Amino acid sequence: MPTTLTVYPGLLDNLLHVNLTLETKSLSKRSHAQDVQMMKVSSWAAIIFAPTLVGAIYGMNFENMPEVHCRYGDLWALFLMVVIAVGLYFIFKRTDWLSSHER
Repeated sequence: MPTTLTVYPGLLDNLLHVNLTLETKSLSKRSHAQDVQMMKVSSWAAIIFAPTLVGAIYGMNFENMPEVHCRYGDLWALFLMVVIAVGLYFIFKRTDWLSSHER
């Protein structure tokens, strides 16, 4: 029959192993939740950045841009901004980067 001195270290080792496993699982869940939030922030930043870039380029008042002297140049630039933003939105939505649920 084992003595209490030989049982307790084994029991303590098992308890520490279970505790470590639970802590690792909890940390993994928190890390995954943070990754999902970063995906959402990154995708919204890309969606906002694309029209901003187009607007910034067209706002520099260059003389040798094809759309500057065109009658519908401003509408073309606005159309381009909307198409890029909507396209990125649907790409990120399809790849599940903008979902509201945790994966």
